[in-house]
Amino acid sequence: HVIHMEIFFTFELNQLDAFNVNKKQIYFLIILVFTGISFCFSQNVDSIEKSLQTSIPDSTKLLSIIQLQKYYSYDNKNKAIQLGFKGLSLADKLKDKKNKAWVLNYIGSTYYYSGMNDSAFYYHSQALDIRLTIDDEKGLGASYNNLGNIYDDQGKSALALNYYLKALSYFEKIEFTNGVGIVYNSLGNLYYTQKKIDLSLYYYQKSLENQLKLNNTLGIIHA
Repeated sequence: HVIHMEIFFTFELNQLDAFNVNKKQIYFLIILVFTGISFCFSQNVDSIEKSLQTSIPDSTKLLSIIQLQKYYSYDNKNKAIQLGFKGLSLADKLKDKKNKAWVLNYIGSTYYYSGMNDSAFYYHSQALDIRLTIDDEKGLGASYNNLGNIYDDQGKSALALNYYLKALSYFEKIEFTNGVGIVYNSLGNLYYTQKKIDLSLYYYQKSLENQLKLNNTLGIIHA
């Protein structure tokens, strides 16, 4: 997503990949302005959108649609959803279950960012069902984390914790360090809402340590 250039930045507690976030925002007073990040993201999106107008293979077109969904999921709900339904048709045509699940994932994330948790839950559940049939471990980690966030928002802490731990187990199994850090952040959010500050800080610290290992600037800010 584009990071808006202001002295006070608002960041969702998440990284920029496949995972929606708990709607707890943290505010930072930052001197450094990331104008270059915004410019580069916008240029890349323009080139991807132009590529969809060319005669690229359908498999490449589907991946481009998924990238555009990811970009627009927070700032432009209508466009992201429109792209998502195009992606679903293309994935069905290609019989590509793995990428169909990612399309469903981003439709779910788009609804989540819009505060439409029932719709978000439906599409994230559809993605999870597909991922269970094809044993996509990275995708399963993403789905369980995303559904955990929805349960957390609904105050269903026990369910949220169960789903976060499932996500963590998949990411640890495939040694996906970034995903592990994201789940640590989700656990920090969960314990923060329960006012278990020591546990919350413990998981935020573990999330930060993961991002430092990856030298992930935006992840470090979010952690």
